[in-house]
Amino acid sequence: MHNMLIDKKIKTVLGTYKVSIRSGEKMLVLLSGAASFDTEQTFRPIINLLPENIGVFAIDYINSGLSSTEVQPFDLVQEATVIVNLIKKQQAKQIILVGHSLGGLYALHIVKQLDNVIGFIGIEPLNRESVLNPPHGPAYRKVEMEVAKLSEEGKIQLVKDRVYENFPKSLADEIWQTHILDEAREDEVVEEKHRDNWIETIKQYSEIMLPKTLPSILISQSFRANEYRRSEYYTDNSVVVSAGNFHQIHWEHPDIVARAIKTI
Repeated sequence: MHNMLIDKKIKTVLGTYKVSIRSGEKMLVLLSGAASFDTEQTFRPIINLLPENIGVFAIDYINSGLSSTEVQPFDLVQEATVIVNLIKKQQAKQIILVGHSLGGLYALHIVKQLDNVIGFIGIEPLNRESVLNPPHGPAYRKVEMEVAKLSEEGKIQLVKDRVYENFPKSLADEIWQTHILDEAREDEVVEEKHRDNWIETIKQYSEIMLPKTLPSILISQSFRANEYRRSEYYTDNSVVVSAGNFHQIHWEHPDIVARAIKTI
């Protein structure tokens, strides 16, 4: 059971998007990080904790998850505009943006183009400081050293272990199969180009922030809490919640994310 979600493939000028949709006057727009997973699959435990009258729009970016590869070159801002047009077609009266990691950067550009966003939930959203001037306190150095010790195979195994530790086996199997399919078509040139693109987007739009009065709940590991209080996601109506032991906090604590959504 997917809480009455409908999976769709939607063709656009950039490629074909895999989108999972549940209609509702109030709708969550789920924006994942830059990983080889399907958004709906990794957010499903959260969706299942929410009332069924809350709409859902969960999208995989082009070149990731279960969406297609690109049919023409594009940048992050262009893709954000395409996603906005898909959101508008759902005709929801109120939108709550939920962005994990890179999804936060998309959210910053999406919120500028919608007049019905009532809140933002950020799950360690990508912020300028972390890219352009990374903090180097003891807790940050500890994480960096732990990652540096791992081989590429070790990093993959770590992610796999976390998938199977945090999701029911049947769902973990789905998530990992999506990862395998995505990795099989992976183009390192395209992947590197898109990484360069979002870094350039951060530099080019150096003043972009969430609207000053927009409610936002920022969920991060405890050692990153002050980083998010300094970030472009912090508004006059922000709360920072500390949780989790790794970047995919919504895998570990779907209940905390669901509670934040209900609060908004």
